[in-house]
Amino acid sequence: MLFRPTSILYRSSNSWISRQSRDPYVKKRVLDSNFYRSRSAFKLVEINDKWNILTPNLRAIVDLGAAPGGWSQVVSRTLEWDDEQGTDGVPRTSSGEEADDPLAMWEAIKNLDSPTDPAGFGLREGTRPAPGVIVAVDKLPMKPIPGVLTLQADFLQPATARTIKRMLTAPFNRDGKADLILSDIGANQSGNRIRDVEQSLEICHAVLKFARKHLRSDFELRQDTWDRQGVLLLKHFAHPDIDEFRKEHLEPNFRGVYYLKPGSSRSESSEGYFLCRGWRGDSGFGLL
Repeated sequence: MLFRPTSILYRSSNSWISRQSRDPYVKKRVLDSNFYRSRSAFKLVEINDKWNILTPNLRAIVDLGAAPGGWSQVVSRTLEWDDEQGTDGVPRTSSGEEADDPLAMWEAIKNLDSPTDPAGFGLREGTRPAPGVIVAVDKLPMKPIPGVLTLQADFLQPATARTIKRMLTAPFNRDGKADLILSDIGANQSGNRIRDVEQSLEICHAVLKFARKHLRSDFELRQDTWDRQGVLLLKHFAHPDIDEFRKEHLEPNFRGVYYLKPGSSRSESSEGYFLCRGWRGDSGFGLL
């Protein structure tokens, strides 16, 4: 009996290793020249290929629960930030100093007159100007990513919210709002399935609360552009109340809400994504 927990753990570990060795997206992550930091990066790649949420008109993007940085890498590369930042790969300001401190980067951004090359990161030669600011937030530390302002903090804390707004505010983005908010946050597995399921719904509510304060409203946009601004991509897990959450909190506050299950999301996983487009803001009739 004393050895049973160890044997269960051993079998579980073997099962995980076996699954990883067969997973085509795990192999692709290693073999792909982009070398994304996480397998989940391919989910965002798939979603963007179909829905085109990473567009040149974006002024500001926030990636919540970003560590280790796979989704931020996708955003950075899709928006064509230069990966070659010297031999160490660290983003630098125009003066050549390391720019991995978020507030130092913000100081470099805030005085710009246009969204061209925020913080002097450098763009690939011959490509269009950078469309805006990318802010990645997580409680865990992240290695620098070209064009991404990283913030190690809890996004639910008021002080963090104030810092994010400061980081998003610039002459080309004076209201400090985000056009796109991404959340690939998953609840930490406690072993108590009921608690884990409840926590996943709590995360959805927390992200929506954050979006209410930081997402740009589409109220003054032309009808043909609403689906490209005021966008929230929100991961969720199966929950008895998830349909109610969608109907009562998402659909009244966005002009379009879509359920997505990317091919790279494991079939046995209960995860899915809500793509919410056209945040109504104060013009919406829903209650959060």
